[in-house]
Amino acid sequence: MEQNNPLKQYFRQPSNYIRLPSGGQYYPAGSIDFPENQEVAVYPMTARDEILLKTPDALLNGQAVIEIIRSCVPSIKNPWNMPAVDLDACLIAIRMATYGDQFDLDTKCPNCSEDWRFAVDLRTFLDQTLSFTWNGSVEVGPLTFKIWPLTYDQVTKNQIKVLEEQRAIEYITSAELSEDEKVQAFGNSFRKLTEINLQVVSECVREIVTPEGAVTDRAMISEFFTQCDRQTFTTVREYLDSLRSQEIIRPIKLKCQNCEHEYSKSVAFDESFFSAPNS
Repeated sequence: MEQNNPLKQYFRQPSNYIRLPSGGQYYPAGSIDFPENQEVAVYPMTARDEILLKTPDALLNGQAVIEIIRSCVPSIKNPWNMPAVDLDACLIAIRMATYGDQFDLDTKCPNCSEDWRFAVDLRTFLDQTLSFTWNGSVEVGPLTFKIWPLTYDQVTKNQIKVLEEQRAIEYITSAELSEDEKVQAFGNSFRKLTEINLQVVSECVREIVTPEGAVTDRAMISEFFTQCDRQTFTTVREYLDSLRSQEIIRPIKLKCQNCEHEYSKSVAFDESFFSAPNS
């Protein structure tokens, strides 16, 4: 018989509740326990969560982010399956729950090279994530493409593949190879990068509606994008790019405290975001 822990009443409690940019849509069955009020509870990080953020291997393969979301946003049962549009909102809310609404950003003025620290209200970032609306449909001629956002699992795997090819290109550049060998090696890497771009577009398209009916078979959709005309592929890809551009948190506008030079700075929601000065 399981013994009831008398300390349970002192366990951490939710610090805030947020709406997800996806509205709880695009999750495979069983991947989220979405409340009726459409707001998920966000808990502060544990000491174990903070240690995970300092584990290089776990950061590279995305496991650290998965464990932290599973720990701090328990409504998301399988974070690997979460649509990537929800990622920034969850990470911002977790940091707010753990360290408070203020984020201290270290910056260097590009004009006078003065180092200074700027306080940011994270609620402005969170509001930006919730202003995004995913419109997952685009028509190209007689075809209608039904589009879903990539999952965090898909994004992570594709990022690792791109990183591997970028490292390969760096190696080829510095390696002692003949010109013919370098040309061949570069060609192989660029072909793989092209295949990754094709795969990303294909993975986002969940259904293609034709005058004859709808196609949802993954292999058939993938084959279509290797055989369709350039204009069709370009139109779908540009539509996806326009959706992703709305997801991006806008850079912060700053004015140097020393020379009053105005400039912009982006904030990356990665491990450095959680190891900020005021944490």
